[in-house]
Amino acid sequence: MAEPALPAPGPTSQHYAASPPAPAQDASVLGNTVYQVDKVDQRPAIARRIAPQYPARARRMAVEGKVVVQLVVDREGQPGNIAIFSAEPPGYFEEAALSAARQMRFVPGKIKGQPVRTQVMLPFNFRLQ
Repeated sequence: MAEPALPAPGPTSQHYAASPPAPAQDASVLGNTVYQVDKVDQRPAIARRIAPQYPARARRMAVEGKVVVQLVVDREGQPGNIAIFSAEPPGYFEEAALSAARQMRFVPGKIKGQPVRTQVMLPFNFRLQ
C-alpha cells in the first residue's frame, strides 16, 4: 500500500524542474505570497489523507519507490501548483502520487493567526505488502 507522509524529503537521484520558492514577505503587502514551510508560525497539516492507488504495472513488476510532490496549500487548505519534485524510480508512480495529492485537504499554514499560502513537499512511499 502507498503511504503519504509529510516530513521533509531527503535527497533523491531524480529531480524534476521546480521553481525556487518565493521569499517570505508580509502577507498584508502581497496576499498571494507563497511562504516556505519554515517561515510560517503554524505549518500546514493534513486534514484529509488520500492513499494513492498502486499502479498495476509497478505491482506486476514488483517495483517499489518514492515520489515527492511539491505543492502549495492555499488559505482554504486546498492543494494547488502541484508538480513532481522527484521520483525514484522514474516512470512508475508519478500519476498515482499527483492524483492523490489533488484530492488531499489540509489545515493551512498560518502567520500571526492568519492563514497563508504555503509551499510543502509531500512524499509518497510505494511499498508492496
